[in-house]
Amino acid sequence: MEPLLDWAMGDLLDSATAMLAVNAKDKAAPIRVRDFPIIL
Repeated sequence: MEPLLDWAMGDLLDSATAMLAVNAKDKAAPIRVRDFPIIL
């Protein structure tokens, strides 16, 4: 995998994780790791 593509994918995952965290926080819903196996 090219470094740039690898970096972009990591950045997207970080952004998605951050959005999930913000969404859960806004709804006061706990994030359980087992609910998001694709992130691991």
